[in-house]
Amino acid sequence: MKRSRLHRDVRAGRHSRLAGCLSRKVWGRFSSPALNVILVDGECVRNSYSVKFVLSGHDKVDKFIPKNEVWLENSLSDFDKRALLVHELWERRLMVGGMSYDNAHERADRLEQSVRKLSTQSVEGMLDRLVEMNR
Repeated sequence: MKRSRLHRDVRAGRHSRLAGCLSRKVWGRFSSPALNVILVDGECVRNSYSVKFVLSGHDKVDKFIPKNEVWLENSLSDFDKRALLVHELWERRLMVGGMSYDNAHERADRLEQSVRKLSTQSVEGMLDRLVEMNR
């Protein structure tokens, strides 16, 4: 099913397996009019739609994620959500710029590993810059 049709079906309640997984809870601190960060029930997404969804994802890789959205598993700690969001936003930005998924993912992994050694305040600053870059 194409992304746009799936997105319409979920919003209209016609794709019940996935609709129940999406609280549509926007993580407002890191969302913008151009990009929404959505907290989802990851177990529900995996059990009902795609086993490939693990912790986080974005529209440039996972075709079931609507355009201009990043999904994060709601059950994660706030720090894990932030570290994974850095990963997803950087990977997404690199892919929008033309980099392949494999190369973008490798670079995002390295950045995420570095981020996990930083203070929460430093991560917040990095996220603010990445959100701006993804607008």
